[in-house]
Amino acid sequence: MTQPPAPAAVPAERALSSTEDNDGTAAEKPKSSPRPRGTGGRPAAGKELVDTITKVPARVPGDLYAEALPLVKGVGKPSWGQLIAWTCQDHHDAVLAEVLALAADSVGSRRLRGPNREGAAALQVTARVDALELDAVDDILKRAQGKAKTKVTRTHVVIGALKVATGQPT
Repeated sequence: MTQPPAPAAVPAERALSSTEDNDGTAAEKPKSSPRPRGTGGRPAAGKELVDTITKVPARVPGDLYAEALPLVKGVGKPSWGQLIAWTCQDHHDAVLAEVLALAADSVGSRRLRGPNREGAAALQVTARVDALELDAVDDILKRAQGKAKTKVTRTHVVIGALKVATGQPT
């Protein structure tokens, strides 16, 4: 039994380069896409997105979360962001009073840290708001910062709005 002859080596000048077609003629390199492919990446400069959704995360007490959950759970009910923003818009003075009360009760920088602090049952609520709804939340925040003696955060506004929406006393 004999083996078939080995194929002859292709001369170096005849080997196909990455830019040649099978017939030996030079092919054009594919041009890169002017837009990035896929969903990742940043938008091109000067093309800011309009009407974006802003996430406002906050940790709220467990009992407040339990009372507010029926207001947002189910078909035809607002989202967390809508509930908070609409409460800020419709009950501006009541929410502002709640935020100021929360800011006065907060201990600020003298809060215990690490293993020495007491645990609290708190759940995260992420309010997703559009630009107009964010304006309502930030309006409460700015007014409260002007009147409070301590730092006021969006978390204070979220908790204050949820307290007003659920009718929970201060």
